Amino acid sequence: MSKSRTTLMLLASAVILTSGCASLSGAPGKIEGAIELPASNGETRSTFDWSSERERIRGAFAPPDEIQVIEADDGNLLLRLPAARGFVKASSEPQGPLRAMLDRIAIAIEEPPSTEITILGHTDSLGSETFNLQLSIKRAEAVMEYLRARGLPLTRMSAGGHGEAEPIADNRDEPGRALNRRVEIIVKPIH
Repeated sequence: MSKSRTTLMLLASAVILTSGCASLSGAPGKIEGAIELPASNGETRSTFDWSSERERIRGAFAPPDEIQVIEADDGNLLLRLPAARGFVKASSEPQGPLRAMLDRIAIAIEEPPSTEITILGHTDSLGSETFNLQLSIKRAEAVMEYLRARGLPLTRMSAGGHGEAEPIADNRDEPGRALNRRVEIIVKPIH
């Protein structure tokens, strides 16, 4: 068999296996949450167990840590970082308390490379909606750049902002506004 035909067959097998990732749980001999890739002999081998990885990340930030770890309904992890002290007002440059949290996060999520990271910025409702949206995007991009400088590849990360659109507390008082100023990092397996 030609080398290009073998390569094409391996790629086709990888696509078929990847599209079937959701059906792996519950199968005999399979690890729930594992992603399988073709081995050189045509069989498959488990390379990544998302369930174990999720628990490892959760354990790195056990309460009463400032970083909240929330498991989403889809099984992804959301790391919520308070950013009230993380940025100077109207600035996107991460400050000391936020940098310290990001240093810990970089260590916890640098391995394995089978995860992708989405960074979302959020603001309170002070200022215009447009300004807050732009600021939240700049802050998420600054966090992404900070994590990149700590060794996480840009190919695994994306950044965006929601401005004031997704509050988790009341914006009418300072304690509520402080909770709404946050950065969220979503960690999920690459399928």
